[in-house]
Amino acid sequence: MFIAGLDLIKKNGYTHASVEKIAEAAGLGKSTFYNFFSSKEDFMAQLIEHGHKAFWQYVDERRDPRGMLSADVMKEILRAIIYNANSPYQYMTSEEKRKVLRSQSDDLSPDLDEETQILKALFSQCAGVRADPDYAEVSNLLKLLAEAAGDREIFHSAGYERMMNDIYELLFEKVFE
Repeated sequence: MFIAGLDLIKKNGYTHASVEKIAEAAGLGKSTFYNFFSSKEDFMAQLIEHGHKAFWQYVDERRDPRGMLSADVMKEILRAIIYNANSPYQYMTSEEKRKVLRSQSDDLSPDLDEETQILKALFSQCAGVRADPDYAEVSNLLKLLAEAAGDREIFHSAGYERMMNDIYELLFEKVFE
């Protein structure tokens, strides 16, 4: 259902991917959908979680024989996070993202402790990381890149790639020695 649902969202967008259409695309009935998910928002939240697991598998596959990631590989991974064509975030508006988040929690404020733990787990596997990265700033830069990639049409195309590269360079400067 995740593959069919994501394909439908890629093609038509989140708003136009109804529960009925997702179930139909997966070759299932609407009632079967509700055996697994309580709502379309629940489906999206679980699809996003599925994507997170796939991301960590991708990270594991990129390790060297010592189990570490080089700085160049980590930079590639950070770019892959933003430009992942299989991330549902790429196909959702900011309001749609907030709706899915609200369905999971009443508190939409960013959780710096949680994000810091994720970044520490990721960076602990990499050579050349600064001893004291500012995790709040790094997290914000990643979110800025993700939003810019998702809302590309609001930027001037003539400067878009340079802007993104400059933000990446700033991010890498904040993470790596």
